[in-house]
Amino acid sequence: MIQFKNPFQGVKVEYTRSHPLTKVVVIALIVVCTVSLIALRVTSRRMQAEITQLRSEAAQLEADIALLEKLVGNQDSVEGVEYIAENELDLVDPDTIILDPNP
Repeated sequence: MIQFKNPFQGVKVEYTRSHPLTKVVVIALIVVCTVSLIALRVTSRRMQAEITQLRSEAAQLEADIALLEKLVGNQDSVEGVEYIAENELDLVDPDTIILDPNP
């Protein structure tokens, strides 16, 4: 059986009271760290909310792009031109009769 020597054998440790300024500094550091962590958490939550909003906007923009690509692709067809004329330019077919309910 192997026995190890205790390296601290014969070492005398004396405890002294710490300086009051040391205690104040340690408490101040703890407070600063706690406030910093809370601020980081709040910032993180705001960023997550902003990311969610931006992803939603990006999805809407992608849907708009897909619709515009479809419209651009249909420009060569009669239906595509009519759709753009009626919905985008507010034009009316000359054969259409418009009834105005407010004379």
